[in-house]
Amino acid sequence: MPMRVFSARHSHLSNHRAAAGIWLAFASAGIWVCGCSQDGEGPGSAPIDAQPISDAGPDTSVDQDTRDGDVDSSADGGSDIGDGKPVETGREAETSDALADDGPADSLDGSACTGWTFWNEGLSGGRADNVQFDSRNSRRLFASPGGQLYRSLDSGATWSLLSQATTGIRQLAFPPVDDAVLLAASQGGLERSDDGGVTWRTAALNGVALSTILIRATEPREMFVGGNGGIVFRSVDGGNSWQPANAGVPFGQVTAFAQNPTDASALTASVILTDSTGSWTTGAIVRTADTGQSWTTVLSTPGPVFQLSVCSANPAIIYGATTTGLVRSTDSGRTWITSDFAGRYVTVASVGGSDCNVVYANAGSEGLRRTTDGGQTWSAPLTSGMTLQAGAQFPEIVAIDPTAPMHVVAGTHGGLFTSTNGGDQWSEAPGIQSVMPRVVAMSPLNPGRIWMGTWGSGLWRREVGVGAWQKVSGLARDWIFSIMPDPKVSDRLFVGTHINGGGWLSTNNGMTFDTPVFTLDNPMVFAVDPANPSTIYIGGQLGGVYKSTNNGASWAAAGQGVPAYIQTLLVDPNANNVIYAGSNDKGLYRSTDAGASWSQVAPEFSMRGISCLLHIGPAPGSFYACVSDAGIFRSQDGTTWTALNQGLGSLKVTGLVHDGVTSTMYATVGAAVYRSVNGAAWSLFDPACPPPLGGGNPTILVDGTSRRLMIATGTAGVLVYPL
Repeated sequence: MPMRVFSARHSHLSNHRAAAGIWLAFASAGIWVCGCSQDGEGPGSAPIDAQPISDAGPDTSVDQDTRDGDVDSSADGGSDIGDGKPVETGREAETSDALADDGPADSLDGSACTGWTFWNEGLSGGRADNVQFDSRNSRRLFASPGGQLYRSLDSGATWSLLSQATTGIRQLAFPPVDDAVLLAASQGGLERSDDGGVTWRTAALNGVALSTILIRATEPREMFVGGNGGIVFRSVDGGNSWQPANAGVPFGQVTAFAQNPTDASALTASVILTDSTGSWTTGAIVRTADTGQSWTTVLSTPGPVFQLSVCSANPAIIYGATTTGLVRSTDSGRTWITSDFAGRYVTVASVGGSDCNVVYANAGSEGLRRTTDGGQTWSAPLTSGMTLQAGAQFPEIVAIDPTAPMHVVAGTHGGLFTSTNGGDQWSEAPGIQSVMPRVVAMSPLNPGRIWMGTWGSGLWRREVGVGAWQKVSGLARDWIFSIMPDPKVSDRLFVGTHINGGGWLSTNNGMTFDTPVFTLDNPMVFAVDPANPSTIYIGGQLGGVYKSTNNGASWAAAGQGVPAYIQTLLVDPNANNVIYAGSNDKGLYRSTDAGASWSQVAPEFSMRGISCLLHIGPAPGSFYACVSDAGIFRSQDGTTWTALNQGLGSLKVTGLVHDGVTSTMYATVGAAVYRSVNGAAWSLFDPACPPPLGGGNPTILVDGTSRRLMIATGTAGVLVYPL
């Protein structure tokens, strides 16, 4: 099945003057913020019936020296697995809604800061692509949504936050010798925690992108890790040293290991094969009979192999999830057959620990199914209670209670769900707050109303000073690209969505939405003509710029000469026939005839993305642009641009906003926030108390005489700082 996964870039547009004298930018979110795209891939994956436009599949870049040669076994060049460079400091959550509390956020060094606080009351869910029962204690579970780690001590009934900023945990391992120790295969190497997951450090293979880890059941000092580039490493001394063990493993991403404890020399692994660009090609299951000295391909598939699952009651039985069906081995991985769902895109395969006849599989986008008789019969899709977008009510991973195979926990793009009856009925797990904001907008007619579009968790609204975030139930779409509250017509709201979406219109403040008023795939950004609000523009990921002159009732392509992928738009507030369009990687374009024709300006940007456009000041004012890997630029005429990067610690700018009350500009740059009083020289904003998580979409919140700076973290809701 083809897959369309899109970069979740924060794209934004034009200029508007708020009440209380605050000059901000129309965002794709709508209004008053110039938010910029995050570098790299977006905060979550789209449903499985999507295909990358330019980069299908996972990042598989890895040095050839790492694949074939020796590497330092640890972050400091060879220390024991217990020694390593500290990389993250987390905190133990006192309650299951730790992130919802407006208490002080922790600083990066773990000390309490009084400036930044989380502003997440009411938020729930978020992408959870890993959940595991602790093999040492079946009542203890771990889940790693976004960049966070959560733990349950009561079989998933309640959850608490352990760590906010891990390095991207892909899989956990549980050493049997110490109940407090956790090991993690992560994007940054092999991570270790000695306090049950609260704090982490790099223990080995620093900088190597890992996907999976396995500890030998019969010899806990022997372990394997696998990851991008077809790498497999083996340690026989508890992690003191590591040796390559990937001879015969095809180039790609090693996604899972499977073992039978009765055969100490054998191991099975699944691989997603990739080409030199990182795009998925085919798949394979490989097996070693000599503890990793050599591997043999025992099954080749025309598409990826995503997961392997071993039945602990009989570890000779292994199931695998492939793009052409559910495959099974009954001889410890030596031979395989397609057992069920032949020709179907299977992404999840989990077999019950205490009953090998209980298997869960997700085929296509219909939802999870269950068999209790070893595949002779299968249930209907198990979606009841799974409050996700129709057609996307399926998990990315399923963890089965090793003592009760009908007790399952599912990690989905929209949060964790638990079931005690084999998935017949699901309940959303409480306390998980890993919502990934993609776009934030303030209503120009009501500055106290905030809209947030998330990647995988739908549309949210909050009234400043009046309560918590509330999910907007009138739009049953989980992936939000763009939001624009109408700047002239009260209660009108435009939203751009992904997957069976397009441009949606609400005329009653989000209570209900008309069927898509525009079916352009992936509307990344909206802009409105400030002199004629019935004229609206949409920039898309596939179709360039479209225009409506009748409040969105009908649309037409807005001329020639503009690239297909537009991520930010700006209508000149002083000349409404002049429009600027920022592309994903082809620079900046301008139309001087209201979109009828376009030409490229600023040729120095021609190979870069323009993720932020902002106009500040009375006529003629100044234009600002965020340019990928080049920083912030200013122009007086829209054609000649000057870099304004003095004092910035990085050129990876992820957001920009202007406060007209204090004439201060704020820029989000990686994990830091900078400010400038003249737009030319920058300094760190409160350097003693940086935000605990990096972000973008900076916005000025107005609540009467109170004002706050807000940033969207991308993985854990939003943070605010009083101004």
